[in-house]
Formats: sequence, structure tokens, C-alpha cells
Amino acid sequence: MTMLLSIENVNKAFGRGTIHENRVLRDFNLVLNTGDFVSVIGSNGTGKTTLMNCIAGSYGVDTGEIRLGDMVLNKQPARRRAKYIGRVFQNPSTGTASDLTIAENMAIAWRRGERSGLGRSVDAGLRAMFKERLEFLGLGLEDRLDVPVRYLSGGQRQALSLLMATLRRPKLLLLDEHTASLDPNTSLQVMELTDRLVREYRQTTLMITHNMQNAIQYGNRLIMLHEGHVVADVSGAEKEGLTVPLLVEMFRRQANGDLPLSDKVVLTA
Repeated sequence: MTMLLSIENVNKAFGRGTIHENRVLRDFNLVLNTGDFVSVIGSNGTGKTTLMNCIAGSYGVDTGEIRLGDMVLNKQPARRRAKYIGRVFQNPSTGTASDLTIAENMAIAWRRGERSGLGRSVDAGLRAMFKERLEFLGLGLEDRLDVPVRYLSGGQRQALSLLMATLRRPKLLLLDEHTASLDPNTSLQVMELTDRLVREYRQTTLMITHNMQNAIQYGNRLIMLHEGHVVADVSGAEKEGLTVPLLVEMFRRQANGDLPLSDKVVLTA
């Protein structure tokens, strides 16, 4: 296995030097190998989304180093990182531009990380390629290339966002609770699509989820965050033997039995 992502002793705090200082990531360490599909679970406010923002470049780190292959990510602007990192957010509207067509949205994703913009048009070659990729979704969107994205359902938009995030085969895919705002049936469809896409592309993926069953069912590793660092890293036979009650109990032990009500609700859902 080849190491792809290396996070070493990363610290990130907000309000540094004030009485409101909040240390979110604390000497955080994590390694992902090429092809890993890692689910991330943890208490609310324990640093899951902050971790992704630090990887993607939305936030800088205070200390420590994040490497993607040979590249020191925390020394690169977010625009350059976007060439190597795809991301899907919780809100289906975040990853797409509502007033642009499906084809125009995909053209922006295709040129992500480059200096040039959308250009005057989407040429025939790109349209043919976009249509072929959309067929993978199985949603009939390949016949709606010129439809503005605002007319799509939340599930269709999230599926499109997922496809757009992987259009250029990024080295790393970040999924930030990307099914949390969908209804249960649509959430299941998007998760099945995610799994199929990750397997098809052998896509290295880091996925935040509050859904314990999804954390168990999908991916080859599951990591648990608490108070800004990794407290459990489960894979192989240990992960295959997990159940939701076992995982909740593991979380409870790591949190020293102190689970806020909001976490009790989501962890037992």
C-alpha cells in the first residue's frame, strides 16, 4: 500500500489568545493509503468538519503538516489544492450553481484548479463526455444537460455534486455528511451511488457521517474522533464484526461515558 495523505501533529484553534480560545484539533495525526475509504464519526464539535476544511484549504493550520503524496498541502492555496481534492458538502445546493445548466456546472468542475474560466461554451467533445459520465448515475440526467440545476431534486443535485467532485479523478475525495440533509430513501440511494463510484474509480475517500450503520457498512476503515484527535481506528475483521450497539458502546467508552443529548440521538438513530 502507498501512503497518500499524511497529517502530522496538526493543531487548529479558533479565537487564539482570547478567553474564548477553542482548540478544535489537538496534535492530530492520521494516515490514509491509496484506495482507503475511511468513515469518520465523532461527537458534535470534535473537529470533523474543521479537519476537512484544513485539508481542503478553507482553514490554515496553526502547527503541524498535511501532505498529499509529496505535496505539503498546508503551504498551497485552496485553488491549487482543488486540482487534487474533490469535496461534497452536506447541503446539496453548495456544490452546484443553481442558475447554470448541468453541462455548465460540469464544465466548471472539469476546469477546477485551472486558471481559465468557463469559457464561451461547452464544446461537443465535453458534452459527449459529460453525457457518458452522467449515465453512470442512472438518473436520466444525461438527457437533461441543458436544464438549469435549480430544477433538480435534492438527491439529484447531490448525485451530480458527487459526480462533479470526481470528474477529474482527484487524488482525494472529501464527503462532509453528504447524505445528512436527504430523506432516508434518497440518502440510501446516494450512499449506494457513492460506494459504487468509489469502487469503480478506486477513489481514496474520507467521509464524515453521523449514521452509524453507514459508517459500519461502507469503506475499509472507520475512525472515531473525540476532543480533537483520533481515539479509535478500526479496520479488517474488527470493522466487519461491528454492530451499531457495539459502535455506540465504543464511542461511550472513549467519551468516558459522557455523551451530550444531541450525540445520543444521532448515535442511536
